[in-house]
Amino acid sequence: MVDDKKKQIISMIAKSFVDPRTMLPHPPLRIEQALQDAKVVIYPFRDVNEQAKKVIDAIRIILPLKSEKQKFKIVVPPQFAPQSIGALKSFGDIQKEEWGADGSLTAIIEIPAGVRTALLERLGSVSKGAAQVVEVK
Repeated sequence: MVDDKKKQIISMIAKSFVDPRTMLPHPPLRIEQALQDAKVVIYPFRDVNEQAKKVIDAIRIILPLKSEKQKFKIVVPPQFAPQSIGALKSFGDIQKEEWGADGSLTAIIEIPAGVRTALLERLGSVSKGAAQVVEVK
C-alpha cells in the first residue's frame, strides 16, 4: 500500500514539475532517488495530495523543481478531430475550443510541462501526424 502511494506521488511530481535548468521533466527514478536521499516517510492512509506537498518541500533541497504550465494551440484536420478531442481533454484544461465548418478542430490547451512529450506523442498517433501544434506564450 505504501508503494502504491509512493508511485502516485512520484507520478504526480513527474507530471507537474520540471527541472528549471533544462525545462524537461525529472525522470521518476530520479524523483524516487531524491525521496530516499531526503528520507521522506510515506504514510499509507494519508491523502496523496497532502503528502505530495510535504514531499515536494523535502526534495526541493536535492532536486531543483519548477511548477510550469504550457499553452498550446492545436489544429486538427476534420477526419481526426473526434478522436483528438478526447485525448486533449485527458491531458489538460481546454481553454478554447472551436469547430470549423469542415469539422476541423482548433483548441487552446493548458497542460503541466511534464506531460508535454506524452501529449505530443498521443496526438501524433491519434492524428497520424496531421495535427499542428504551436506553443502559445
